Amino acid sequence: MKIVDFIYCDDIRQEILNKVTLVGIYNDKIVLPSDAKFPVKLRLGVYVRLLLDGSDSNVTGFRFTIGNNGKEIATVDAVASAPIKDNAPMVLNFMFQELPIFGFGEISVRLMALENNRVVQELKPEMSMHLVQGDAVLKPITSH
Repeated sequence: MKIVDFIYCDDIRQEILNKVTLVGIYNDKIVLPSDAKFPVKLRLGVYVRLLLDGSDSNVTGFRFTIGNNGKEIATVDAVASAPIKDNAPMVLNFMFQELPIFGFGEISVRLMALENNRVVQELKPEMSMHLVQGDAVLKPITSH
């Protein structure tokens, strides 16, 4: 099993015909106002697309943990509602309505594949996410 896509965003919407809309996609940082009063409640979506290989048939669910500067702030367990198919893509969506953030710095995540509630594999995205301070400045788009 490997991570194909790992995307942080403001919202994830399931559309008709098996489409997904990701709103407000972040790159490698989330900018909060310089005068943010911690803890702040952050709405955050995480979209994960996995590619399963032949060794994943015994996976029965997943555990997703998210941390802020080394402190775990949320954990979500997801149980597979149907058998997991080998050699197929799988999508996991996690929406946090009010994720408690305690300070600027790193957002860390861990995705664990479970077999009967026992961790059999741990995955981490290749890119990290950081909360930084700054004030949003809109720059006009100009054409050449």
